[in-house]
Amino acid sequence: MKNKVKIFIAIVGCVFIFLFLWTAVDKMNPLYVYGIAFPIQKLRAYLETSDLKPHWQSIAKNKGDCRIQNTIAAMKNPNLYIVFGKLYDPKTKASGDHQWTTLNPENPSEYKYIVDRTTGLSEEKKKRAIYKPYVVYKFDVDTCTIKPVRTFKQFTDEEKFLIKSGEFYVRSFCKYYKNKKGSVLHCNAN
Repeated sequence: MKNKVKIFIAIVGCVFIFLFLWTAVDKMNPLYVYGIAFPIQKLRAYLETSDLKPHWQSIAKNKGDCRIQNTIAAMKNPNLYIVFGKLYDPKTKASGDHQWTTLNPENPSEYKYIVDRTTGLSEEKKKRAIYKPYVVYKFDVDTCTIKPVRTFKQFTDEEKFLIKSGEFYVRSFCKYYKNKKGSVLHCNAN
């Protein structure tokens, strides 16, 4: 019996090593995307809409807050488009992947069209920030689907992975949020 357990542990270890090495070379490999990344995003979406949210937030420390707040904004206002891209602050030199919403899919980085509900992002920071869009989506809250309407660059494998993962997260979050909130969704965004 002990030998069978050791063999099982060795096989599982080899699979994880293989998966880790494959992921290091190719972020878009289907084993990683569907076996690890998507389940993690689904779990995050569930935790962020469940009664466990306060405990989850204390662990996550607002990680992914831009996705949560701006997905909710798009769910409440059908005129908004979801944008995946990067945010750069020239004053602090901070930069990172970001999700925001816009009223103008043709020019989603223009300040007057941006609706960014990210917690802690003041109007001053939004005005000085440089929003670099990768892809703009039309969001259908009734079916929880997002469809690309415009792309702004050729994507690296890592960017493709982040976009695919982000799309899956938005769809999952929408479904969980709708189940929790129901008819509250069809009001205007505040």
